[in-house]
Amino acid sequence: MLTTLFIFFVILALLILSHEFGHFLFAKWNGVKVEEFGFGLPPRLFSVKKGETVYSINLLLFGGFVKIEGEDMKDGLPIGPRSFANKSMGARAMIIAGGVLFNLILAFFIFSFGNWWGTPVALGDGERTENERIFIVEVQEKSPAETAGFLAGDVLLRLESKGEELAVSKISDVQDFINKNRGREIFVFYKRNGQELTSLAKPRLETKENEGALGIVMARIGTKSYPFHQSIWQGLKTTIFLTGAIIAGIINFFAGLIGGEGGLEQIAGPIGIAGLVGSAASFGFLYLLQFTAFLSVNLAVINFIPFPGLDGGRLVFLAAEVIRGKPINAKASALAHAIGLILLLILMLVIIYSDIAKIL
Repeated sequence: MLTTLFIFFVILALLILSHEFGHFLFAKWNGVKVEEFGFGLPPRLFSVKKGETVYSINLLLFGGFVKIEGEDMKDGLPIGPRSFANKSMGARAMIIAGGVLFNLILAFFIFSFGNWWGTPVALGDGERTENERIFIVEVQEKSPAETAGFLAGDVLLRLESKGEELAVSKISDVQDFINKNRGREIFVFYKRNGQELTSLAKPRLETKENEGALGIVMARIGTKSYPFHQSIWQGLKTTIFLTGAIIAGIINFFAGLIGGEGGLEQIAGPIGIAGLVGSAASFGFLYLLQFTAFLSVNLAVINFIPFPGLDGGRLVFLAAEVIRGKPINAKASALAHAIGLILLLILMLVIIYSDIAKIL
């Protein structure tokens, strides 16, 4: 559990620092004064000042920020000659969108590295690749597998029953062996975190619809690598495809909410994501790496939603300024973003409650 939490916070730090570094870099590039680069949200725990910028670590680790001079104007007046408000519309849009862009860049680099080093792929019938293994990817509730202590990420090695032994190489062979031994105890040899374990399980005699005799979902997974130049192209394709898929998923989610066909139980909050991180880590480093890239793309897409308090909402206000030909009232803009952040915080608390309810 502690290892999972540590990994979760490391990934969280990487995603947040990547996002905020995007804002930071484009602000510096456009000559805007960056007053503070903070990891986490205040109160401040530690800080150091280098040049004109304070670099801080704050108590609430679920966040981060870059404090840019003039990003919040007072009565519509720029704060100083190097303020955000003094810059062109294009420069301001670039600074706002920088966080989203860098989360996508992070995902692209991770996917590209994974494709070069060796990326996990689910294999169909007849497909061959390196390091092929049969993984348990899901353990059904109240099943013999759950009773025996199996977990997602376990690698099946062999099965034994009354002198009969099966070296695991095909999913169909495992299914046949389990079905042939319904109602009888079988020894299952498997690997978890590099350690070989053995459990005794008893497949069910009778099963309901969508139930397996043992209660596991399996996948044959191997690793596939590409030459360096191809891995970059594959990484770009994966990032673009995943971004489109997540956008489509979010649109469908909101459409479902409006139509009364969806609910917040479809969303995972920090607790749910921590659990998913633990599951990804149980499959190995390459799987955890891919999941990190997936989370980075998710963070980018969510931040681009046109809602006050998010980067997408700030871009909408910028677009409104272009259309109106004059700045939005500073107090109205600050109030809208503050309300947006409060609503997002309330939503996060509701999702955390939903995560806890799922566990209980």
